[in-house]
Amino acid sequence: MLKQLLTTTALVSVGLVAQADQRNWTGFSVGGETGYVVSRVPNKIEAGNTWEKRTTFGSEGMSLGLKAGGAYQFSDRFLVGLDLDISFLNTQYSQKIGTGNHAFKQNLSYGVSGKLGYVCKNIMAYVRSGVEFGYFRHSASTPANKAQNIKGVDEKVTHTHPGFVMGLGMEYALNDNFILGGEFKHTLYKTKQYKGSAQNKHLTENLEFSPRVSKFLLTAKYKF
Repeated sequence: MLKQLLTTTALVSVGLVAQADQRNWTGFSVGGETGYVVSRVPNKIEAGNTWEKRTTFGSEGMSLGLKAGGAYQFSDRFLVGLDLDISFLNTQYSQKIGTGNHAFKQNLSYGVSGKLGYVCKNIMAYVRSGVEFGYFRHSASTPANKAQNIKGVDEKVTHTHPGFVMGLGMEYALNDNFILGGEFKHTLYKTKQYKGSAQNKHLTENLEFSPRVSKFLLTAKYKF
């Protein structure tokens, strides 16, 4: 009798565990993300009628963001989804190029992307792609030189770079509502040109910047 009771209890427990592990990923969600950012900005300088590659800015920083989206699980194994996100960053890099000192800073990014996921009970792996917009501030300066009658110039220009974002990640459903995850995203931003200063003959280079940003993120969200 005891053996039958233990066997029945074990079978019921296994059944409950198996049932608890089955998650339905369909629904809307909101949450946040944080992580590590690696930025690289290859740049070129105009030389006559051609562009010569000079150097690459490099910086690391942190990212803190919000995200919202929805997913639809159309089979036992696959789902599709759409996510909106906004991130606040603190990457900044500076370097001397030509006759000027140039600094490049990113404070913000936002975008929309679709994803395709593979589901295995309460774990979901996915790939994503979409568009992202980066808010960059470029500043160029030259120091003053009284002996040569050169006035110092500090010019700042703000650009919004559109870009293509791609990524992959994995999520773990703690229950039907709370989801934790990790994600890698890489964004290729559109090249932008900076025209030389009209105020200072010693800061006249035309430059070209091509930001590349990678994010290593931890995510947490609540699914409705």
